[in-house]
Amino acid sequence: MTDFLIRDIEPYVLDHLRRRAKQNRRSLQAEIKSTISKSVKLNKEESLALMRKLRAELPYSETDSTQLIREDRDAR
Repeated sequence: MTDFLIRDIEPYVLDHLRRRAKQNRRSLQAEIKSTISKSVKLNKEESLALMRKLRAELPYSETDSTQLIREDRDAR
């Protein structure tokens, strides 16, 4: 992992982060990491592209599992 330094953070921002860290029972560092992680979530287009990529990697089957599930349930 990479470390980085953020300079000249406004005091009110730091106070807010400290309060949130305390509310969430986390360290200030953990709260900042969580905030940064949440801020870089994929947008809609990126999410759809990722879903298409993952779907293409999954094996495709024309079998409808509904009938298989029904048969399994009826066998009990």
